[in-house]
Amino acid sequence: MGADKALVALGGRSLLARVVAALCPVAGQVTVVRRSDQVAVPFPTLVEPDDERRHPLLGIAAALRHAESELVLLAPTDVPFVPTEVFAQLVARGPAVVACEGHVYPLLAVLPRSWATRAAELAERQASARSLVDGLPTIEVARALLAEANTPDELRTLLSRA
Repeated sequence: MGADKALVALGGRSLLARVVAALCPVAGQVTVVRRSDQVAVPFPTLVEPDDERRHPLLGIAAALRHAESELVLLAPTDVPFVPTEVFAQLVARGPAVVACEGHVYPLLAVLPRSWATRAAELAERQASARSLVDGLPTIEVARALLAEANTPDELRTLLSRA
């Protein structure tokens, strides 16, 4: 997209800060996975290994390798409207993934730490992130909670909701 959407402000707080605030009540520890070319953030951070492919599964693999708990709660920065209750449902059901109207959100999931190698292998094959979560139980959420910001237009739409 050309911009670091994690740092974009929404209602006075960054998208990242909003997601971290929703995660904290249900996660024992929150660690932000960032690429080495991204600006530092004021949260515990794991820098994923440099890889020109920039596949989302590489970040997931890094998070799973770094985790101390058996299950790992994952969330992208562009879901600032997902409340703590949804994260709590994921943790209670995990491994599980969020879905909405039949669409699965593979970056919004609870995955076993043991899947780190699987995530890296799928990234190596350029498989979709959805391939990692195929077959997992789903937690159905309302469309209004899921606002992606993968393009400038989507980011503008998300920011207009503040």
